[in-house]
Amino acid sequence: MKLCTIDRKVPLDVAVSDMLYSGSTSQELFDLLNKLALKAVIKKLGMTSMKPTNVVINNIDLSEEIAGVLNKKISVTESDVNTVFDAISLAFKKLSDDEKQAPFYGIGFYNCSVLVAIRNSNLVYRIAFEKIDELFERIIEAEIRNLPASLSYKTNSKCLSKPISGLNSIFDVEIGAYVLNKVAGANVSFQTIYERTMGLNFPIETTDTAGQMSLFDTVSEDDKLISSASEVLLSVYVAIRQYSEIISKKLETLLFSIEFPLILTLDNIERNGMYVSREELNSLHKDFSSRLKLLEEEIYEKTGETFLISSPKQLSAVLFDKLGLKHGKKGKTGVYSTSIEVLNSLIDEHPCIRPIIEYRSLSKLDSTYAMGLADKIEEDGRIRTTFTQALTNTGRLSSTEPNLQNIPVRTTEGEKIRNAFVAPEGRVLVDADYSQIELRLLASMSGDEAMISAFNDGVDIHRRTASRIFGVSEDDVTSKMRSAAKTVNFSIVYGGSEFGLSTDLDISFREASNLIKEYGAQFPSINRFLDG
Repeated sequence: MKLCTIDRKVPLDVAVSDMLYSGSTSQELFDLLNKLALKAVIKKLGMTSMKPTNVVINNIDLSEEIAGVLNKKISVTESDVNTVFDAISLAFKKLSDDEKQAPFYGIGFYNCSVLVAIRNSNLVYRIAFEKIDELFERIIEAEIRNLPASLSYKTNSKCLSKPISGLNSIFDVEIGAYVLNKVAGANVSFQTIYERTMGLNFPIETTDTAGQMSLFDTVSEDDKLISSASEVLLSVYVAIRQYSEIISKKLETLLFSIEFPLILTLDNIERNGMYVSREELNSLHKDFSSRLKLLEEEIYEKTGETFLISSPKQLSAVLFDKLGLKHGKKGKTGVYSTSIEVLNSLIDEHPCIRPIIEYRSLSKLDSTYAMGLADKIEEDGRIRTTFTQALTNTGRLSSTEPNLQNIPVRTTEGEKIRNAFVAPEGRVLVDADYSQIELRLLASMSGDEAMISAFNDGVDIHRRTASRIFGVSEDDVTSKMRSAAKTVNFSIVYGGSEFGLSTDLDISFREASNLIKEYGAQFPSINRFLDG
């Protein structure tokens, strides 16, 4: 029986010799390698003497403009509101019609003062943060609507005691680079953003490495100030380049109506914080501690051993050496795995496994939430998290230090933890969420009549999906079917595979494959949209 046959007689228009790589020194290849910072490859291909192609926007050579400004050397001057406003106003009047909407000035922060840089000027203005509100009031009155460029504005502006009034949006080049797929992941340096956006080598020396200070750091304060001012100026040119790409890719609504204004909204949310009841968390910790003590005693009794349950090494020794339960291969530490997957597979093998799983789960809830969140409560009774826009592959926000997005919701313990988040006296909490926003977008963008009809009819979309892919009436859809359909729906949206779906639903690969095929048959326009 043959599984497949390779056709070796397909007619080709080229010979094999035509496919041999003979080397390349093309400017296009060099520009790509340089933009991706593949210095070693550039050297290997003998391209080190080549220079990047100049960046030209609206018939203006930005590469030469940047070089010209930096050759004059950047200087910083202490300024008042009138001086800075006059400089911004004059630069605005000089803009051509093609440049009237693009960024032409930028703001940054240094030791809680504000730095203002203007395109094509080597003079950077330093203004006291107490005066920045007045400056933006003047800018608004003059109807200068160009967004100021900035780098990681939400993080860097936290040195200010309050948000800048009058500033409704900001052209953050970090967010721009993320949306334009120039960078990915956390802690991306400005040098990386600059080089991948501009396709040019970073023209200034950095004064620190990834924010790390050295005991032997000899860089002067003046040099650090000039370096910061230079980055503010360069962020303006990065924003100009990004603006051109945003327009060409028709991303104006996404960035100017959603992502950029959202930066300031998140800044306000972070500054305000979330009120949390310390008393509720302390009460929860006492409850968890007493339950952990009972589970601990139950585990000792059923294993016939007293040991540190939270220690993978000691737990492994008890389960696999003393009790002789089935085990897998040893890990790098030389210990058999006691992961949750391993424990779940042993539930029917020994009565100690269920309490061990419960102990581990409860212990994590106690340390991460009951005690962990209590440690994060500040003097005003609030917890302040950090929201990051430029991190996830799906575009969702991430919450860190602490993470307030992964608090359990479907368990009794999770509900108790959520009860600790309360409104101050005289206020109420409002919980709002889009209803199936991803699927509604998918239905609209794909034009799939079956899914659009389901939303227009106001039915439960997951129940309707289950009815179609399992071939039963909606009245006969079980909770298990609906849950599976919900998983399939979101698996399709985020590009899930048969393997991923089979793991999520704990079904065979063949069953997962059949579900995806049936989904494609029931919602054909969605498949064509995602494939196209």
